[in-house]
Amino acid sequence: MMPVLIFLLTFASCFLLAHSVLAVVSRDELIISTRLRNIKDPRARKENDELDQPLLTRVVRPMLDQMGRIMMRVTPKELISSLENKVTRAGNPWDLTVRDWLNIQAVLVAGIPLITFIALRNSGIPTGSLILFLVSEAALGFVLPGFILGKMITARQKIILKTLPDVIDLITVIVEAGLGFDGALMKVVEKKPGPLADEFDRVLQEIRVGRKKKDALRDMSQRLDIQDFTAFVGAIIQAEQFGVSIAQVLRIQSGQIRLKRKQRAQERAMKVPVKMLIPMVVFIFPTLFVVLLGPIVIKLIEQFTGM
Repeated sequence: MMPVLIFLLTFASCFLLAHSVLAVVSRDELIISTRLRNIKDPRARKENDELDQPLLTRVVRPMLDQMGRIMMRVTPKELISSLENKVTRAGNPWDLTVRDWLNIQAVLVAGIPLITFIALRNSGIPTGSLILFLVSEAALGFVLPGFILGKMITARQKIILKTLPDVIDLITVIVEAGLGFDGALMKVVEKKPGPLADEFDRVLQEIRVGRKKKDALRDMSQRLDIQDFTAFVGAIIQAEQFGVSIAQVLRIQSGQIRLKRKQRAQERAMKVPVKMLIPMVVFIFPTLFVVLLGPIVIKLIEQFTGM
């Protein structure tokens, strides 16, 4: 048995070695012949290009696009507009479009419950319980994309609020150094990467294609939906309209935003004792009662049982 096994392993090793050597030697010839065939027959080149693409691009993506078009037609315009607004405010996460989010929602609402039904239909679970579970899955799938986008919007707004005073200070220094407001925004985009810089970059692109600065800034404030930034944009627009020094306006706005941030921090600190009350009542006080009153209760039980 052992000689046969050694022979088979030796044969397999020699075969793999010869195949590897031939693959390396003939690789260049194969590439050249493929290119010549593509030049002679453009249709073959197109087919080869399509076959070179991954399965996700060739098969799955067209199916999702078709499903997305169907979802866009059957979904109410108000819901599409609301979803588009959320995606924009969230910063277009993962470069997904509204159609992609509708596809995800459709898969979560219909696809996951269908897979669950196929997997559990012969499991012996009562029909009523199974239907209730599938309906719960579908409801969760309908709500989940909006919930995720809402969390992303909140996190993005917190980052923007945190970086806004520093960005305004940087713009102030650049403007006082002699650069214009547009140039200051370009420097912010270069030096301060983040959600706020991405929004300023979008404003600059809109200005380059001929849009008015005030309109681009107002749209930005509507996208962000942050009260402090809306006040900042309003002050900048008024300063340009009335010819007031932008640097002075920026310094005032920076101070006001820092003051509001400090007030919000103080407000959160004042709410901490109230928030700690429930954990103390539920978790800490029972433990203290057990530690303090436990020995007394044990002694009382011993005395009464002794009597």
